[in-house]
Amino acid sequence: MNDLSALTSFTNLFDTLLPTAFDDQLDTASNTLVRWFLFCLVWTIGGAVDSDGRMLLDQHLRKLDPKIMPSRCIYDYFIDPNTNDFQLWSGRVSKTSATIGDSCYDIVVPTIDTTRNSFIVDSLCNGGYRVLITGSRGTGKTLIAQSYLQKQPEQSRHITINLSRTTTSNSYSP
Repeated sequence: MNDLSALTSFTNLFDTLLPTAFDDQLDTASNTLVRWFLFCLVWTIGGAVDSDGRMLLDQHLRKLDPKIMPSRCIYDYFIDPNTNDFQLWSGRVSKTSATIGDSCYDIVVPTIDTTRNSFIVDSLCNGGYRVLITGSRGTGKTLIAQSYLQKQPEQSRHITINLSRTTTSNSYSP
């Protein structure tokens, strides 16, 4: 990711989430703005790093201001818009709604990763920004996209085209 793309991603997420954090006034004494800034920084500029990179970024941010940081790794937290404070992502993971007789293809087991990524995608899309979901195989990209599309009003339309590394331009030619 180049510097301009990283900055654009950060400002888009910050622009989308910040209005939900404040009613009419900005309470800087509570470090609310700093928490939201850190959240957006971590999930945009720091969103593409591996687990080692996450630890390094977390350690660096702790050196800058250890009092504002949550007790565990910052990647384990989101900002609750009602309290403007750090809360664990694990508390947002919904339960599996599988029942006996469901096909194994219809069963979705929510994880912290799909919960986090869905939150970011939903926030950006609801803010009017376009989102490209990328990642390695099995990371929930299709699930997140389908989940977002299912939440849209009935009058919206979408077409699903499945692509893979073996897809060629001839695959979709008449």
